[in-house]
Amino acid sequence: MRFLLVIFLLPVVVFSQDYRVPKGEEAEFRSGFAFKFNEGRKISDWIGYTVKRSDVQGLKVSSPLFYKDSIISSCPSPSDYSRYGYSQGTLKPPSAARNSTSKMKAINNYVNVAPMDLAFDKGVWRILENLISGWAVVFDSVHVVTGPVFENKEPEMIGDSKVNVPDAFFKVVMVYNGIDMASIGFIIPNKPEANSLKKYSMPVDSVEFKTGYDFFADLPDYLEFYMEEKIDPGVWKDKSMSFTLKSGSKDKKRCIASLRSDDRCEILTTCVTQHCWKHGCDVKEN
Repeated sequence: MRFLLVIFLLPVVVFSQDYRVPKGEEAEFRSGFAFKFNEGRKISDWIGYTVKRSDVQGLKVSSPLFYKDSIISSCPSPSDYSRYGYSQGTLKPPSAARNSTSKMKAINNYVNVAPMDLAFDKGVWRILENLISGWAVVFDSVHVVTGPVFENKEPEMIGDSKVNVPDAFFKVVMVYNGIDMASIGFIIPNKPEANSLKKYSMPVDSVEFKTGYDFFADLPDYLEFYMEEKIDPGVWKDKSMSFTLKSGSKDKKRCIASLRSDDRCEILTTCVTQHCWKHGCDVKEN
């Protein structure tokens, strides 16, 4: 009996899987996301976060005020972005933090901000973020890693801090919920003419090749290879198991889409992805 008591009192070590952090990367954490800040470029190399259904269904609103990180001394400040014609684009969007005051506040931390073309930020980038919000509703949660891409040339710089302007942005998304397993990636030019998600979608393997990161490496090797080498369009549209199980629900709820102002759409919808007819509902509504 004494021997058994000793065993029960030993600490239990639990190895958790953190899909937000690329393999081998050192990460820092703020409320709701992991990140690696690049001291030279003055923006984060990547931001990793998990979006749950409750995150996109909440009613917290974002603040127009951005702020310098209190720990990272080389973090930019508002003056670095003023008068340069770029938006203060967020890598993790407000639409993924609507259920928490602290997570919503962290969205406006400059470690989560990068210079984005205005049309890109309010256009294709916002559409992709709304799409991911819908996936969070369908799959209950999705894992996302996103960040800047620089080509082999000297980047444009803005502000006294010399914040580097990315040539493009990547975003990789994975669902791994016991029912559905899939991943998809995007690399989209930071330009006004970038307006097609289909054109810039690709397997996660292709994003890894371009960026040098190894995403979702905590997966078993055979699953990582299976999920990242191709895109299964059916999972991301309307043929996933999760979508099928929820498609019988007809409860009318408020649309989760983020408007150009970052406010949440107020139209009611019965769409499975909780988008209204204006914001890409995947099923026909009465």
